[in-house]
Amino acid sequence: MATRPRLDTRYEMPEPPLRIERIMNFQHRLFGDMSGALSGLAAYFGDQLGYFRALAAEGPATADELARREHTCPAMTAEWLRVMTCAGYIDYNPDQAVYSLSPEHAAVLANNGGPLCFAGAVQQMGAFSHQLGVLLEAFRAGGGVKQASYPHDLYEGMERLSATWFEHELVESWIPGLPDVADRLRAGARVADMGCGSGRAIIQMAKAFPASRFVGYDAFPVVVERASRAAQSVSDRASFEVRDVTGILSPEFDLVTAFDSLHDLPDPAEGLRAMGRSLKKDGTLLVLELALSDDPLEERSPMGVILHATRLFYNLPVALAGHGQTGGNRSFSEPVMRSLCRQAELRYVQCRPVRNPLHKLHVIRPVPY
Repeated sequence: MATRPRLDTRYEMPEPPLRIERIMNFQHRLFGDMSGALSGLAAYFGDQLGYFRALAAEGPATADELARREHTCPAMTAEWLRVMTCAGYIDYNPDQAVYSLSPEHAAVLANNGGPLCFAGAVQQMGAFSHQLGVLLEAFRAGGGVKQASYPHDLYEGMERLSATWFEHELVESWIPGLPDVADRLRAGARVADMGCGSGRAIIQMAKAFPASRFVGYDAFPVVVERASRAAQSVSDRASFEVRDVTGILSPEFDLVTAFDSLHDLPDPAEGLRAMGRSLKKDGTLLVLELALSDDPLEERSPMGVILHATRLFYNLPVALAGHGQTGGNRSFSEPVMRSLCRQAELRYVQCRPVRNPLHKLHVIRPVPY
């Protein structure tokens, strides 16, 4: 592995002289990136301390009023409000010296579980910042980062973020878009969710389709425990197990889902093959994955940064720690998914659009006999 560089090493400017306008433009860009990163971390405080929810629910407030409402330090609260005002998250009325959160911003930051809420992603940023030291060491020493070392904020943030599509798209849009799947669920089907996490997808489907029976599998015991606790209201038709999803399962399921979990497997093609083996011959596999491209230049955008940084800060180091290879660092564009399906001896049917910009939904079925 690389040795630690000296941070005071100077970079000698090459000849001929560089174009000063490009240097200034990039400095300006870097200031913008620094501002965005610090704004996001400050937003984490607003989410965790309840500031956004308080401003949304109780209306405008001075810095002292907000501090009293949330029982926080007045000086820290006032400085946080200044940061969020500079960032454009919060509005300020100088005549009354009050701060407010617009309804549009409240929908994104304060409406937890709402269809437009992105507060879970803010919480994930806080979790990533907690891991900077161990991630830096993973660069230098290799070996990745164990999943269990990530703080509670990461898993709760993931759960909150996924709620925006599991609670507002899965049953309302994704499944109705596949009428044959919807009919089987209404009549009574067997469903498995591979890499179920905290179980939100299973719980939503179990509520919507009481005639069907559901099981969620995940290799991480902590999230399986969370899922089992959260599913008490549907425990008569939904269960969860700690299990390696690549293990051989009998062909008993009408529907198998893998929502944002295929990229965590050491061998995605083998994972798909195992999922295919668990399907009835007329069953359906739904795979939700990040909407990535095979061409890095096509991803030069804020969304590309978010997608790849999530993999850098979490998926890849966890895969390296768990499998010693880059199972968590794969791109799943539509061409790649088609290739993986061929390797797994499955039939790629279609790629369906979803409302959130982070993902694509792939519909896969067994190859007809």
